Amino acid sequence: MAASLAYVLTPDGQDRPVYCTVFLDEAFSNTAEAVSRRVLRVFKELDVHINLITPYKNLNLARESARSLIIVEKDPEHHDSRFCEVTWEEIDRMNEERAQQLAAEAETLGIEIEPLARKIP
Repeated sequence: MAASLAYVLTPDGQDRPVYCTVFLDEAFSNTAEAVSRRVLRVFKELDVHINLITPYKNLNLARESARSLIIVEKDPEHHDSRFCEVTWEEIDRMNEERAQQLAAEAETLGIEIEPLARKIP
């Protein structure tokens, strides 16, 4: 698909696509991460800029190929939505703050939380 798009979007006499932004809507939802990574590298090699529209379960994949996120949040009560652009640094900071809040709440309840050890193969 990436090669076909690059071919179609590259005019005669050019060595790379002129219009090169493609939106992929849940393109990797049912694909192994290793395969998805290879596909994303092909898009990059062919100078095709992709925008991933993906569920939260694929955020690790998105992190490797995007500088920032645009999160769409829906308010089911009012049936409206909003867009929020964030960087990975902001996501990491928010996650750290949330972890600290949860640890503090757990402590007030007398619950001891042990940090997760990352397994390195």
